[in-house]
Amino acid sequence: MKKWFGAISAVVMLASCVPATPQYRIQKEPQKYEALSGKHRELVQKGQITRGMPQDAVYLSWGRPSQVFQGSKKGREAERWD
Repeated sequence: MKKWFGAISAVVMLASCVPATPQYRIQKEPQKYEALSGKHRELVQKGQITRGMPQDAVYLSWGRPSQVFQGSKKGREAERWD
């Protein structure tokens, strides 16, 4: 029984380390991808981002941020992803 538990634990740990790709996120949430402009879809496919990109495009391209900071910039509410 201990051998099975060790083997199953190893498989779960390895599977959780596999990074999600832009293609995986697009496949998982196609409606977000289809709502993007052609230029932004092209960047997402390449895993790239650019200034002014919609939040959904950044998520599809790079995935969820490890941290999100709320604040203000020039008197406007702002959110920063790290």
